[in-house]
Amino acid sequence: MQKKIARKIASITAVSLASGLITVPAGANADLTPNLQIMQKTEIISDEALDQSYQYDYQSDGNDQRFTQVETSWDNAFVAKKLVVGDWKNYDGDVVVSILKDDGMEYQLQTTENAQVELSDYGEISSIKLQPAGEIANSDASMSGMVIDGDIDMSQASDTVELKGTIRESEDGENFTSKVDETVSATVLKTSYKIETPVWKTEQDKLSYGQTAKVTLDGLAGTGTAELSSYECQLIIPKGTEIEQIDLPEFEHATSTLFVDGKEYTEGIITSDSKVLLQICLEKDNNSLIEDDNSQDEDNNSPAYDFKQTKSLSLLLKNIQQDAKSEDVLIQAYVKAVYGDDQEVKTEASQKIQLICEYQMESPKVSSSATIIPGQDDVQLTFNNMNATATTSVTGYVVDFYIPSDLTVETIRVPEFVDSEGNSVERLITINGQHPSILNKTIFLYDKIGSFQMVVYTKDGTFSQSRDMVITASNQTSSEKEIEIKAVANGYYANNLVQTVESNIQKLTLQKVVTPPAPTPEPTIEPTVTPEPEPEPTQTPTQAPEPSPNPTTTPIPTPTITPEPTTVPSESDSVKKEAANLKPLTPNVSVSNTTSGDTLKAEKKQETNDIVDKLRPTATTAVQETAVTDDFSNKQTSEKTESSSDAARVTTAPAEKIEKTSPEKVKDAVEETVNENRGIQVLLILLVIIGCGIAVLIGMFLHFTRKKKHLLHLEEKMNDSKNVKGDS
Repeated sequence: MQKKIARKIASITAVSLASGLITVPAGANADLTPNLQIMQKTEIISDEALDQSYQYDYQSDGNDQRFTQVETSWDNAFVAKKLVVGDWKNYDGDVVVSILKDDGMEYQLQTTENAQVELSDYGEISSIKLQPAGEIANSDASMSGMVIDGDIDMSQASDTVELKGTIRESEDGENFTSKVDETVSATVLKTSYKIETPVWKTEQDKLSYGQTAKVTLDGLAGTGTAELSSYECQLIIPKGTEIEQIDLPEFEHATSTLFVDGKEYTEGIITSDSKVLLQICLEKDNNSLIEDDNSQDEDNNSPAYDFKQTKSLSLLLKNIQQDAKSEDVLIQAYVKAVYGDDQEVKTEASQKIQLICEYQMESPKVSSSATIIPGQDDVQLTFNNMNATATTSVTGYVVDFYIPSDLTVETIRVPEFVDSEGNSVERLITINGQHPSILNKTIFLYDKIGSFQMVVYTKDGTFSQSRDMVITASNQTSSEKEIEIKAVANGYYANNLVQTVESNIQKLTLQKVVTPPAPTPEPTIEPTVTPEPEPEPTQTPTQAPEPSPNPTTTPIPTPTITPEPTTVPSESDSVKKEAANLKPLTPNVSVSNTTSGDTLKAEKKQETNDIVDKLRPTATTAVQETAVTDDFSNKQTSEKTESSSDAARVTTAPAEKIEKTSPEKVKDAVEETVNENRGIQVLLILLVIIGCGIAVLIGMFLHFTRKKKHLLHLEEKMNDSKNVKGDS
């Protein structure tokens, strides 16, 4: 204590010397007023704010007596739990603490400054006194840092909870008088509401993949005197699980409605992404407002808005986690009640569940030799990473492969698998409901299949792919498009559960197949014959016709030549057309009457044949030698015409119009005629076969008839011989 006083005196002296002022002790200043300040943590007490704390600070006026004392008391609503002894400014030593209980008993203990004293061990306390064990120096009993913590008992509280503090002083240490006091009070909010924390329960806290467990929620309840506006319980479904079934709870004095994603729930599976909300509404009728001695205020007789749960909220939780690992998840419930003037009270509960997956299926992988496939080109699709590890009973592993029909599958190099011990594992491939033959570990198809399936047979469900599956397919699409290649693997458990994993999606761009244009017949070209000097008639190498008696020769009319038709004419049509073409070629020749009629007809016929013979090579030569040039500005046509040696003038049309006749044309006509009569030929063959069959049947019938007659004849002879012997 002397050291503390000496330090303070030294500091005061230094300040005084520095400032040139003479400083007198504070106690000599009659203008100072003693002040006791008590600060409380909560000014409004409610069910949500029941803890309370008080802090004491005393500022002396410098005229305190040698002994000082701090006394504090409160009503029965405050339950003191802990005391923090303060620090006296001009005192350094022990402090005596006196604890007075409601029943009049007093306990004393000696401690030091700033020490902590547990008060809950003393039961119901009504007041506490703190007194330094020695004298206060310098007449200054200033003190700070004294704290009392506790709770408010709402059952004992009235409208307010009050606490009083007093500073007492004495010269002899025995007779204390009050110097200054202070009282603080906190308002008690009686119209409050309290909700209970719900409790989760589960049949088992470990769930294997596909396994279900019943989880229940109980303890949803509320009580209070404030009007309840709303009560909601939000359920958080953990990832990797789903709710297959829900049984709604029941309440006393309340009803409930379950909403899933904003819609009232009736039935169906609830996923972890769904928002599940249970709303509870108090029954306004049927005496839902409970009035009893334990839940109403004695002063205003206000009603209580109470309800409680009588039937559990039951959930059927299923593990759908497909990763082969153990994972702890939480199923949670968040409760919020709104009452009074939009005041809220919240609580929450959770239940830990361990998810276990005993079958791990790796996702298949798909790759391609190219991503852009030109028309009619091949592409190779590779499927691998089809592996599985099981620690439970697995009945099968099935993979579906999806190959769009735009690709024509040519070959499939089948994959191979081995079990955990390295032994080969059987697999079966099904395409269009059939099991194709495998030659040199390859399936030859050359067909569009769309999709196919493969089953891997394993004893314990554990296997790995040792050889890739490679599909060779060709692009036969008629239009450019984008397709997707993928595989989906399904693992089947003994309890009829299915686990599914999908491969990556391999996208391919197919370019359309370019079909070369079909050959078209040569277009009919109408060459322009220049009106310039007509070409000189030329002599053909054929034999010239005999000179006509009439020296005047009429020019042969130009034959009309049409382009060769695209379809092969029949033999009869060809003959008719040649006859028609021969008709206009008959020259107008004047013949003298010196010859007879028969002779004239013969000569005309011979002349006609000679002209036809001349025109055929002429037309052929003209077609071969005709040059047609067309640059949209100049058209030239050169024609070469040969005439008879008698200088008869023959004018021909463009060579392109001369119909060709050749052995190939006749051959084509014959083939067309045969094709047209093929149905008749088949019918005739059938009739011949039927006729032969009938003839055979008739022959057999006649043969058996003759044989039968012969047998009858022999039998008659034998009978006759027997009769003769009998007579003899």
